[in-house]
Amino acid sequence: MNGNAEVNERLREAAALGNEDLIQELVKQGADVNSRNHMNGWTSLHWACRRNHPHAVQLLVQLGADPSLPNDKDELPNQLTAVEAIHDVLGKPMHLADAVESLPIVPNYIRHPQFPYNNSKENSTPSSNHINEVPRHLHESHYVPTENVHTSLHQTSRNLTPDISPELVLKVRIARTNDSDFIEVELKRNALTYQTLVEKCCEELEVDAKDVVKVRKLPNTVLRKDKDVQRLEDFQELELVVQRRSAAEAYHLQIQQMDLVY
Repeated sequence: MNGNAEVNERLREAAALGNEDLIQELVKQGADVNSRNHMNGWTSLHWACRRNHPHAVQLLVQLGADPSLPNDKDELPNQLTAVEAIHDVLGKPMHLADAVESLPIVPNYIRHPQFPYNNSKENSTPSSNHINEVPRHLHESHYVPTENVHTSLHQTSRNLTPDISPELVLKVRIARTNDSDFIEVELKRNALTYQTLVEKCCEELEVDAKDVVKVRKLPNTVLRKDKDVQRLEDFQELELVVQRRSAAEAYHLQIQQMDLVY
């Protein structure tokens, strides 16, 4: 993974966590606020909206994030949240029904997730010169200016219950290969099992589950059971250790599969 791709990926992670200090630092290092993930087209603004971080959204806009950029499913960032404070900044979705709805009851372990880099100032009051500045590049159809946005953000954030994505995002690759890049894999949080993890990773990496020897949580921890998987955090790096078949074994397996078909 080249340097620019790595710093852009770290920026998307920081946006998902609402870490405003890290967002500013990564942009200073050359991160592109409008860079898109090559697997799903999500930008940093998509992640900040989906995780309901209004101050991170405001900061990204101030840094040049374009809310008119869709992901690969043609979803705009403001369609991924139901938080009014974010809609005050980006504008309401064209169809309000398109916006995701917050959970009616948010458990404490979701309300306060233990993220590895979360030093966010999410509950602090941003400076007025940042909040009151209207981004000039926003298109009229996606930006609805409002008066006293600073007050709206402050009042809403006091009663804001942070939501969390129903999906756990993991970074996965095959161990000991020439390609050291990770891909992002999403698992439903209500079905976090070891078997589900292996099946999903194998599907995304095009690997036969029978060839998986073990799943390693980097740098040096082996996952063995459902509880190990349920303790994983967003953007955890995993490796599949795969047993390579000999040419003769692969040919024999192919013949067996053909026999089953016919």
